[in-house]
Amino acid sequence: MNGKSNLQQRLAVLLREAERAHGDYEKSLGHRDDDWPDWYAAYVAERLSNDVR
Repeated sequence: MNGKSNLQQRLAVLLREAERAHGDYEKSLGHRDDDWPDWYAAYVAERLSNDVR
């Protein structure tokens, strides 16, 4: 487990997924998304909420 908790591992996976998905989102926008922190937060929160269902 490389000394990382399950939560840390899950967050790392979700952040990598968010990076890829956000890149696609920015391409569709045609410009840089200055509100990327809110976008990432919503993406990660949605997926974490699915984990507990």
